[in-house]
Parts: sequence; C-alpha cells; structure tokens
Amino acid sequence: MFRKLCLPFFLISTFTQAETSSIEFTLTGREVINHAYQEIKMASLNPELKKKNLPPFDKKLVFKKDESKKVVQAKIETIVKNLENFNQAFGRKTELYVWNAYFYELPKLCYRGKIEDVKTITEQLMGTLLHPDQGIQGIKYLDKKFITYPEEFFENNIDSRANYIDNGYRRAIGAWENFDSKSEKVLILSDYGPQGDGTELTATQISRCN
Repeated sequence: MFRKLCLPFFLISTFTQAETSSIEFTLTGREVINHAYQEIKMASLNPELKKKNLPPFDKKLVFKKDESKKVVQAKIETIVKNLENFNQAFGRKTELYVWNAYFYELPKLCYRGKIEDVKTITEQLMGTLLHPDQGIQGIKYLDKKFITYPEEFFENNIDSRANYIDNGYRRAIGAWENFDSKSEKVLILSDYGPQGDGTELTATQISRCN
C-alpha cells in the first residue's frame, strides 16, 4: 500500500510558483457610448454571444514564461476574430488593445509565480502583445535594478531628468525614485521608442495577482 506523501506548505507554494510564472490581465475593451468611451469587461458579453452560438471571451488573458511567439499570436488572433464576430453580429464597435500595445494602453497587469520572471516574460511579449519599438528604460523589483542605457537614464543624467520634468513626467520619475523594494511589485519605465518624440516616460507597476 502506498502512503500519501504530505509536503510542507512552503514546498507546495514553491512548486506552484515554479510551474505558473505568468503575466495576466482582465480582457477589457472599450466602446463609445453617449460620445464618451466606456470600459467593458469582455467576458460580460458572453451571454449575448451564447444566444448567437458565438465563441465566448476568456475572462483573462494569461501569458506564461517560455511561451512561444506563435502561441501568443494564436491567443491574440483568436480574440481579435471573436471580437470581429461580435461586432458584426450586434452592429457594435467595441475595440481593445491586444496587439502591439504600449503599456499605458493595457488594463492593469498582474503576475503569478517568480517575481524575477516578470522581466523575462515582458521581453518575450515584445513584438506580439507589446509594441516592438517600445523602449524599456528600466525595471525594478525587490533590491534589483536594470537600466537599459545607463548614461542616458534620468537617474544618471541631469539634462534627461530636467527634460522629463519639463514635459510632465515628474510622477513617473517619482515612481522610480520612491519605489518600495520591500513590496512584491515590479516597476517598468518605458517610452514609445521610434514612434514617440523622446519625451515620454510611462511608469507601469505590476503587482502579484490576488
């Protein structure tokens, strides 16, 4: 007779994190209603889709570590196709950003698994979910700090810092300088790359999923 193997909780937690490192967000769209954009959780449309035998929307989009670009593209293409079917069937103009997006265009992101894998997954998503020209200026988590171009980074360049402040990005600078290294958040500073004019600075904080 085999005896049931009971593992300590902390080992179970470690194994779970190792198997599930991912970035995810609630699949959210928007639609113009009364001359203003209104946010829509796409899964809320599923009862309407079911009435017309159309595929439902997933509640969340999940991107795992080491997931190939082909797999990511397939996920996104499925959502885009489902959205086209929905808009055509109901005569609506719902839209969402799930392809070549900038961080500021996406819903609130969260992660599961190892905190250090967030950086890796972000790099994997460039060119699919994330715009390939988006510049990642810096990443912080715990006591770790990664800066792409140290000499040009505002932390080391007085002129660069003044430029960002003059263009209204004091809050993004503050998010970096006042980052809580004891939290489980990951902070990413990004810009628009060649698509921008060099004055943008977006601060994105990715918390652990509840």
